Formats: sequence, structure tokens, C-alpha cells
Amino acid sequence: MQRYCLALLIFTFCVSLSLGAKPVMTKDDTLRMGCVAFAKEATSKAFRQIRTFLAKGLGRDIKLTLYPSYHEVIHDLANDNIDAAVLSPLVYLNARSTCALNTLAYGIYRSSGGFTYKSVILVPRQSKAKKLTDLAGKKMAYVDIMSVSGYVLPKAALKNAGLSGKKKMKASFHKNHVDAVLAVLRGKADAVSTYDIIFKDSKKLATSRRKLRRLWTSNFVIPSDAFVTTKRVPFGLRKKLRTLLLSYFAAQDKEEADRNELYEGFVPGDPNLYKDLQQFMTEMRAKRR
Repeated sequence: MQRYCLALLIFTFCVSLSLGAKPVMTKDDTLRMGCVAFAKEATSKAFRQIRTFLAKGLGRDIKLTLYPSYHEVIHDLANDNIDAAVLSPLVYLNARSTCALNTLAYGIYRSSGGFTYKSVILVPRQSKAKKLTDLAGKKMAYVDIMSVSGYVLPKAALKNAGLSGKKKMKASFHKNHVDAVLAVLRGKADAVSTYDIIFKDSKKLATSRRKLRRLWTSNFVIPSDAFVTTKRVPFGLRKKLRTLLLSYFAAQDKEEADRNELYEGFVPGDPNLYKDLQQFMTEMRAKRR
């Protein structure tokens, strides 16, 4: 019986190794955190501030990787190259379907004071476009196919408006919202799909806000970014991380942490907040069949 148990134990261990499973973190391991700089400098600074706050509270080193695109963070989560991440909505849903994740908290945006936002299509203020159909044959600056506000919702709206086939818009992709908006401001695109609080998040774009106007706003409300960890992060450490994230409001108010211009704080994670988005994506896939 002992030989059988030992053999079973060795077999299980070998299978774990063959699948590339990583051992649970120890107290001396560096926590590897990944984030997508979806608004370039604004998000990069915000994520560095969160990293500093969490590292101080945990008394543990945190290595931060800032990704230029959405696909890369999913790849590294799936391959155990990072232990924690802040994920935008569709990235979160996709990562959750391929990786075993724990959802700790959702971000509250300082610019809106809430944890939701909407998608918008912007055009130059002098543009003759009055409705979506006026964009037929024009060039649209998108963010990334994994961006709900920067691609998924506006693309669906354009298709519903009949802009497909010969009337389909030309597309360019810019990986982040700032560069997508700049494409329109610099005359390289006729319209841009982005999120409604981009001008409040990005100081770089704030001064150019009056040069653009909204042509379309989504009815669909998008949930905010999710802070997740992989199963490699032990329960005790996850609990400390969650407590620190939920204390981020008070820490900034008391000046115990640098003021974060992107996130006012975090609220408890509840995957049910993503049900509507999950349903929307399911319906979208069904229509393609």
C-alpha cells in the first residue's frame, strides 16, 4: 500500500511538471504583476503607484511588467509568467476562461467616481458626419480587438448601422486609447473608438478635447478593470492583497499613498458584475455562425 501511494505521488508530481505547473509562492518569492498600459503614460504611472503601495504594505518585492497589448498579458497569465494582473473587461473574461484566477477587486475610476464607463465614437469637430452611416468608407482608429470600448461595441454598432461589405469602414489599430485618439487629431483617421472618460484620464489629450465631438455613445455600460491573481498565489497572500486594495481609498485620503489619477480605489470583486458583458459576447459569437 505504501509503495502504491508513493508511486501515485511520484506520478502526480511528474504530471504537474509535464504540464508546467508552478509551485505555490513562498514568503521570499517576488510577486510578479502585469498590467496593460491602455492609456499610455497615465496608466503606466497609476500602475507603478499601485505596485509601490502594495509592495510596502506586503513587505515584499513586486516586479511590475507593463504590456503594450492585451494579448501579451493573457499569454503570460496562462504560462505562469506573472502572478497578479489588472485586467480590462474582455481581457478578464478571456483570461478567466483559460486560466484559474482569483478575482480580488474592481477599480473605481477617479475621473467618474464609479466602476463603469461607456464606449464612444469621436470625430473631428469640423467633420460633416452627423450619424454613423456618414462614416461609410471612412477610416476608423481602433484600439485592439480585445478592447470592449475601443473595438467590440463600436464595431457592432457600425455593423448594425449597415456599415459592412462595400460600405465597411477602413480600420487601423493602435494598441492603446491615447494613440488611437491621436490618429484622428493628426488627420490619420476620420473617427476613433475609445472610452468616454479618456480625456479625464490622459493629461496629454485633455487640451485637445474641444477638437473632437461625440458621434455615438454606447447604451451598454462596461464594468471596470479587475485585479486578479493566479492559483500560485497562496490564500494568505491573496487575503492581504485584497485588504490592501480595499484600503486604497483611505490610504490616498490620509496621504499614506501617492494620489492615483486613474484609480480612486478598489471595491470587492464580484464576477457577477460581468454577466451582461459575458451574455453580450455570447450573442455576438452566435451571430457570426
